[in-house]
Amino acid sequence: IGTIISAGLATFKNDEGKAKPGEARLYRILMAESAHLIWKIRCDRVMQKNGAHPTEIEVHNKWVLAMNNRLKLDCQMTDDRKYEKKAVPVKTVLRTWTGVLQDENKLPTNWTGEAGVQ
Repeated sequence: IGTIISAGLATFKNDEGKAKPGEARLYRILMAESAHLIWKIRCDRVMQKNGAHPTEIEVHNKWVLAMNNRLKLDCQMTDDRKYEKKAVPVKTVLRTWTGVLQDENKLPTNWTGEAGVQ
C-alpha cells in the first residue's frame, strides 16, 4: 500500500541525472488507475458476484480498458479551445504515452487528435 500512496513522489531520471517527467507521469497514472481498478474489482466481487473471483482474462481486459480510457481522457484534455488555460499541453501527453502505444511507429507525430488512438 505504501507504493500506491507514494506513487506521486516517484521520480525517474536518465543516465545523465535529468528528470524524465513523461515517465514519472505515466507511472503515477498506472499506479492510480491500477489501484482504482483493484478496488472496483474487489467491490464488484464482494457486492455483486457473491465472492466469485474474476478470471485473469477479465482482469486483463478491464485493465486495458481503464488504460485506454485514461489515454482517451488525456487526448481530450489537450483541447485548448475547450479547456483554455486548463488544457494539458500536447507535449505532456506525447511524453507520457510515447513508447507504450501499440503500433506507435505508424502514428503521426502528434497523434493526440487522431481517431482510433484511444
